[in-house]
Amino acid sequence: MEKKSGLSGYLDIKAFTLIELLVVVLIIGVLAAVAVPKYRVAVEKTRATNLILLIRAIDQAEQRYYLANGEYTRDFDVLDVDMPAGGNRVQASVSYQGFSCWFNGSVSLHCKSKTTSLDIEKYFSASSIDCWHWDSALNHAVCKSLGGILDSSGRVYLIK
Repeated sequence: MEKKSGLSGYLDIKAFTLIELLVVVLIIGVLAAVAVPKYRVAVEKTRATNLILLIRAIDQAEQRYYLANGEYTRDFDVLDVDMPAGGNRVQASVSYQGFSCWFNGSVSLHCKSKTTSLDIEKYFSASSIDCWHWDSALNHAVCKSLGGILDSSGRVYLIK
């Protein structure tokens, strides 16, 4: 048997080259750069959708209270609304799905996200819900995905 000279005869290792590994890392980075913002929009949209269901329930309870008493209330305890799981009342505010909600005088219910600058507000005399984007790309995407239509001021989406 003839001996081979050099290491190549003894080391027959198959491996990826550095360039191949860098290409794979680059592809994963590009996919992550596209997927992470879409994921954030999906998470915020889910939270906001659940909040809007609660806002509509509170609005209906406010309308019933108004018909019975001739005025809107600022007290969640007198409204006939069941808090969904994960929600709780703390004095004159409601905390639900990462949002804090409170009565803005007796004219609206204002909800602010604890993690983003997203504000959602329901004026009791209006049929739509306002979704304030505050020039944030994430908030724009969330408000638009909720079916909001940008109003003439360009600052707020109106959700029917």
